[in-house]
Amino acid sequence: MEIGITITDLNGTIIYTNPVEATAHGWSVEELIGKQSRIFAPKDIWRTMTIDEIGNIAFFTRETTNVRKDGTIFPVRITSDIIRNEENEPIYIVNASMDLSEKKRLGEMLFRLSITDSLTGLFNRRYFQKKIADEMSRARRMGYPLSLIMLDVDDLKIYNDTHGHLAGDDLLLGVAEIIAGSIRKDTDTAYRYGGDEFMVILPNSDEEKAGCVALRIARKVTERFGRIGVSAGVAGFSNGDSEKGLIHAADRAMYADKGKKKRIGSVENMPRF
Repeated sequence: MEIGITITDLNGTIIYTNPVEATAHGWSVEELIGKQSRIFAPKDIWRTMTIDEIGNIAFFTRETTNVRKDGTIFPVRITSDIIRNEENEPIYIVNASMDLSEKKRLGEMLFRLSITDSLTGLFNRRYFQKKIADEMSRARRMGYPLSLIMLDVDDLKIYNDTHGHLAGDDLLLGVAEIIAGSIRKDTDTAYRYGGDEFMVILPNSDEEKAGCVALRIARKVTERFGRIGVSAGVAGFSNGDSEKGLIHAADRAMYADKGKKKRIGSVENMPRF
């Protein structure tokens, strides 16, 4: 990775900079000579160092943010050192900087991939386990309601056997889109829990509100896919609940919903005389 170099006098005036440093900040070398090096830093962290402070500087590295000519903030790793004369007095400050934008971008992308279900684009089960623990802890601390919805696609195996697994994948993707479009952005979070099961975490929502969301999702799935529907179970968090207990409560409620629909379906399909 290319390294930007800037040398300043003790007042922070740039006396040398290389093309890597200039280009990274959106300037030309000629434009930067004679300017204050603080031009590289966001204004809210501008600070003038005293000569005594400069004299006490030892070689050190830190990660911070710099600013480009157009105002864009970007992450950097900067290493600073002092050039001294024969009397050991400081005469110049040398900064070597590395643009970390690509490294940060790749790190964020890898993290996103690690918490995302590859088929539906929803968060995955691994991330669900972390988030439900975090949200339960926050609900205990803040004293607000928290609800969990578990959803299961009805008769997916029959659908796959009839239409093929690719069609089944399209069905799951469609259900995921409906779920994502039915919850509060930046508040609720949706997950593919496994196979044909989905979870939704709803902070600051009681069971009644969560039940309305679950019903809305179920209706939209039926409207879109006809005979295919979803069974839903809702569980509300209370202070004594464990993660396993809350999930189990939503699971029981979901299977109760599924069983109810099967009983109704069996009655509807009885022969009439």
